[in-house]
Amino acid sequence: MPVTLEIGCEEWTTLATVADAIGVGETRSVVRLRRNLEDPDFQTGLSFWFLDGPVVSASMLGWADWNGDLDVGVPVHLVRHAAVLAARAGSCSLVLADDGYQYLECPSGSSAVFDAPEGRLPAGTGNRSMKASATVQLDDLCAAIGSAMDMSRGGPGGQPPPSVSIGIEDGVVGVACDLRPFGQGMATFRIPASYTSGKKVVAASLDGVRGLFDGPLGYGAVVTIEICTRAVSFNTVKVPFDVDTMTFEVVNWGTGVLGANNRVMAQTPVMAAGAGRWTPQVIDALEDSGHYWGWAGLGVAMDSGSTGEEPEVRIEFCDTLPEILRLTRILFDNGDSLPKLHEAAGRLNAAKTEIRFWIDQGAVVASYDLPCARYPEVAYWADRLREETAGLGILVEASI
Repeated sequence: MPVTLEIGCEEWTTLATVADAIGVGETRSVVRLRRNLEDPDFQTGLSFWFLDGPVVSASMLGWADWNGDLDVGVPVHLVRHAAVLAARAGSCSLVLADDGYQYLECPSGSSAVFDAPEGRLPAGTGNRSMKASATVQLDDLCAAIGSAMDMSRGGPGGQPPPSVSIGIEDGVVGVACDLRPFGQGMATFRIPASYTSGKKVVAASLDGVRGLFDGPLGYGAVVTIEICTRAVSFNTVKVPFDVDTMTFEVVNWGTGVLGANNRVMAQTPVMAAGAGRWTPQVIDALEDSGHYWGWAGLGVAMDSGSTGEEPEVRIEFCDTLPEILRLTRILFDNGDSLPKLHEAAGRLNAAKTEIRFWIDQGAVVASYDLPCARYPEVAYWADRLREETAGLGILVEASI
């Protein structure tokens, strides 16, 4: 049985604006409309639109009246055309037929037909473990993000972009851009928060958030920022101004001028900062080398050479200036930091020029610091560290 949803101009326009702002058409051409009567997250009579862009995901409320469950994909081209038709007619109905098609029908008589999309639907925003939250004026946030992103474009080519981070502390939200690895400085743009809970700083991809809210969707709104384990979310709330009483009144489930009845929620992933910016490049270099390798923890990889049975070399991303990959191999470990171990390490340092040796809790460690900008050499230096230190563990053991 066909489902007919009468959707107003404001909802179609807001949905099209959100889709374009986060680049839905760049990676996917479908948005998702979902409603579940038994889910407590769905208020009576409401549904959710879910959208996934290349980086930012978003969701917003749908207000079409329908007494049943829904979970369908809708072509983004349908959304854009519906916004055009609804702008002229005031509304445009979406007809979800059971014949493999979706239809648009306007009071003016205009219509359109689209193939119903198939395949995986966008997940949109989701709940994650929250570490800190704050509420700020959305235009203040956009200004801070804009300045940080403009500054981040000043980095030289041939490197991953500079880290841009967002942080929450008592009464303040800060957005920072770190150009120190590029031989420049770091700047932090702070804005007052009317509410904060917890303290947390993470690097995140914020340009898409700025593109979404720095315009009609963000005018006259406040935003609640939630820093979670793997993502940062932004939930907007419209704040109308009462001229007679000179006061603000917070109205839930609203955002901006375009979406006065549509709360828009956006989510962007937490990104690696510092030396972690080089993670994709290092992964590609190790994969191309044919070495056996894997992750041993956050920012730490282990390389076992081309056979997978060679002595392990630890590769650690270090946030030094300049950023480095520290390659280390344990030569000997008796669990006891004896004076003779220090003497042995000193003799090894005197004999080697590029590889350094030290004692760590009774273990003799060989290391080489590779600047991240030389990441294509990471597999070569893992092999060389093994070659340069082959047999040295036996010599150390014999000397104590």
